[in-house]
Amino acid sequence: NNNNNITIYQAFDMLQLSHKKSFTQKELRDAYFTAAKLCHPDSSSSSIKQQHTRNKNNNDDDDDDDEGEENYKRNLAIKFHAITEAYELLQDQNDSNHDGVKINHENENECYSYTSKTEEQHFREACREYLGVDAEIVEESKRCPLFREWLKGRTVDAFHWNNFLMLHGGLAPMLRKKKTMKLTQGDDDGKKRRRRKR
Repeated sequence: NNNNNITIYQAFDMLQLSHKKSFTQKELRDAYFTAAKLCHPDSSSSSIKQQHTRNKNNNDDDDDDDEGEENYKRNLAIKFHAITEAYELLQDQNDSNHDGVKINHENENECYSYTSKTEEQHFREACREYLGVDAEIVEESKRCPLFREWLKGRTVDAFHWNNFLMLHGGLAPMLRKKKTMKLTQGDDDGKKRRRRKR
């Protein structure tokens, strides 16, 4: 696991959960979604945006503006990935109690059920509209370590994907698990029923 860069207490602070004595996986997911949205460049409450605006107002050079804009985008991406790291660190904790803060764990199927049908549909539409790919491809990409590393790059495409993810659930799963039905032949004990001829 790559979550060695931050401590569990820093993770609580980054997701603004340090004030809570207990929280569920759903509350953790919701805190992550909120923090990820605040990393988006259009978020007016982003502290990085406020600092960028102050620097931009104090500087009139156009070349510095371009460099400042690149640094601003890069800082947002770094913050987004740190928040994702904090979320995954807290999500992976096996201990259920840290310094009086209780993490209530549910099973994996319950974690996927947090996504409502409406959220899933919105995510599917956004994937097609904004990225031009199916939601299943986005979900598979989120789990790929190479893709995650690529997201940290300074390319226009990485920035585009980061912006999308900041607004649409970050790197958390957004598709509900499909319920599958197992079909068997015969009775419960596996024997075939014989049909009587009349």
